[in-house]
Amino acid sequence: MLRQKRIQNFDKGLVTQLEAQSIPEQAASASLNWLTLGDRIELSGGYTIIGTENTGTGKITGLHVAEKVDGSLLPIRTHGKKVEYYTTDWVESGTDVLTTAADGEDVAITSYTSLAGYQAWISSPNSGFFKMMLANPGSIKDLYSSAKNFKGYIKSANQSIYCWYRLNNKNYLYRSYKDLQNTTVYTTVTAEAIGSSGSTTYSGTLAAISGVKTCFNIVFTDGTQTMTDNKNGGFTGDGTGTINYATGAYSITFNSVTTGSVTCTYQHETSTTQGVADFTFTSPTRTAAQGFFLPQPTGGDLLNVMPYQSSMYCLHKRNAWILTLDSDDVTVSNIEWRENIGMENWRAAVSTGDGIYYIDTRDSLKPRFKLLTLQSSGISTQVVPVEFSYNIDLSGYDFTAGVGYQWQDYILFSGRTSGATQNNRIFAYNKVWKSFDVLDYYTTCFAEYDGALWAGDALSNNVTKLFSTTSTNGGLINNYWEGKLTKLEVDELKKFKRLSLRGKIGVSQILKVSLAFDGGNFVEVGRILGTGDYVDRSGDGLVGSSMVGSDEIGGGGSGAIGYNYIREFHSELRNILPKFSEVKIRIEALDVGYASVSEINYYDIKTYGQKNLLRFRTT
Repeated sequence: MLRQKRIQNFDKGLVTQLEAQSIPEQAASASLNWLTLGDRIELSGGYTIIGTENTGTGKITGLHVAEKVDGSLLPIRTHGKKVEYYTTDWVESGTDVLTTAADGEDVAITSYTSLAGYQAWISSPNSGFFKMMLANPGSIKDLYSSAKNFKGYIKSANQSIYCWYRLNNKNYLYRSYKDLQNTTVYTTVTAEAIGSSGSTTYSGTLAAISGVKTCFNIVFTDGTQTMTDNKNGGFTGDGTGTINYATGAYSITFNSVTTGSVTCTYQHETSTTQGVADFTFTSPTRTAAQGFFLPQPTGGDLLNVMPYQSSMYCLHKRNAWILTLDSDDVTVSNIEWRENIGMENWRAAVSTGDGIYYIDTRDSLKPRFKLLTLQSSGISTQVVPVEFSYNIDLSGYDFTAGVGYQWQDYILFSGRTSGATQNNRIFAYNKVWKSFDVLDYYTTCFAEYDGALWAGDALSNNVTKLFSTTSTNGGLINNYWEGKLTKLEVDELKKFKRLSLRGKIGVSQILKVSLAFDGGNFVEVGRILGTGDYVDRSGDGLVGSSMVGSDEIGGGGSGAIGYNYIREFHSELRNILPKFSEVKIRIEALDVGYASVSEINYYDIKTYGQKNLLRFRTT
């Protein structure tokens, strides 16, 4: 009897906790750099370097994309001693501002917005406490003061900045003043003299802006003409010009010659005085909006602070604490919440609308990916840790420098293979298909830029755009995809006459197709060529139906070309096909270009009865 076995709808991802013969037909028993996309598997995109390439070794220690007042984005990165920002290329802010003490140390970058402007704050345990006005990113200011604030990892939340992992106090949580954004923290300068009448152009520095002060709400006037800053370093009204909010330096040109003395009215803030760089409080009684610190003495180092629901979840190496602050900003609950959970690296968690995803390494021999999320037991509702990595064996990986990040439909976790010195794997969890894929990018941190995924490189001082091309910055992508060790739904010895694959392929791409029978070695069946006569090259071939937002995932990056193919192997099978019980397929891309597989068909399956393989028969 001749039969057919069709495999399609590849939505199970990589499954390595089960033996290859026990996984679903739509799953991979082993894979690298192939993505599960529901109706197909697709060769993962490679990467391109953002900006001018830095040669030599190093690593990106911090990466963040801040949003400016006009909605434009400002990427910020750190490496070595340097803080840099990106416009058309990377530009250093200041000179080696992180100093030798923090050279190569992980750096936290967080956005903060108030009436005083759009800002980024930057800190690490050995560097400083930096304020960057996004309109003037080249004029970074270090606001560190031992009497006012701390160095460490930071995060803005609830009109404040939280700080932790301070040297010699790594199990304490600190919070700044709650920024009230009113006249108690802002100072107004009225009608500061700028210059006499009879000119159109004026330049100088606002008198009150020095040290840690920054300015905002700047208005120049001659009594008739008025120019108001646009909160992005420029002006609207009766002229043009620039203003540096960090230094107070201005250069303005009125539309017409001034007829009266020019004055400037503006406000300024000192963030170290009842602002987000002020962690002080009155003693013995703290009042609302003031800073505070809280000891969390169990569980080892405090590694990250994650907002979820109305609380802050504080993840340590060996347990978790929960901080809840009432609306009066006075009543505080700081309690040990869970034991037997923990993580190794401060970047190993990400807060999302679903809850907090994190890499649980409390048992270092059995790392797990888990989600702290709201669960209902029928009697009460509480946040509990839920494992979702049952299908994938993580025992051979090291998450000492693990990273968690949410991008589009994915939760990404970075780690490294045992024995590697840097992160060299990304585990991509697709929340739609609840599947895992493994990619071999070298990453220290992630950020999203206009829908695209950017990553800090673990081997050099470069930022890369992932999934952006069908090559790894010019080189081929190391890859393979292996399916189930399948009986083809026939529990007998068998052969088949034809094998066919359907999908899309780029003109320059080549797919190598191999088969392994009953646990034996893979033998090449043949290749799928992008130039083959079985490829339909009518139409424009544009791919990217997986587009989400403004960027595309997988090899379907911007401009990727893939044409429909149906490749059938028939005569190629005659000399390699034995009678077999189980078969496994392996697919590997050998060149640069788009590739996907949406269907695998085994045709004309002929059976030979329920017999053991010859090598297992007794005489």
